[in-house]
Amino acid sequence: MNKEKKIVFIKKKKCIIALLFTFIFLTGVNIVDMSNYYLSAKQTEYSYYVVSKNDKLWNISDNFKYDMDKRDYIKLVKEINNIDDNIKPGDVIKFPNKISY
Repeated sequence: MNKEKKIVFIKKKKCIIALLFTFIFLTGVNIVDMSNYYLSAKQTEYSYYVVSKNDKLWNISDNFKYDMDKRDYIKLVKEINNIDDNIKPGDVIKFPNKISY
């Protein structure tokens, strides 16, 4: 009986240690991933564009370099500037021209 308790105790101990290592590993991976996200966000460079008559975001975006789908880029520009599709002459729009994800 005493030997069985010892075996159960050792199995529980191994399980707890395995769970602890898994938790530490996943936490470390998450921290590294978050630091890369914030680092890349800081590395984004912006250009500013003053809207002229008949300008559309889709046409203006052709003036900037980006490594993503055009629809996603336009969506990002809208989020950064807190705007929708309605832009008017004189508006100043901030465009990310170096995006590192």
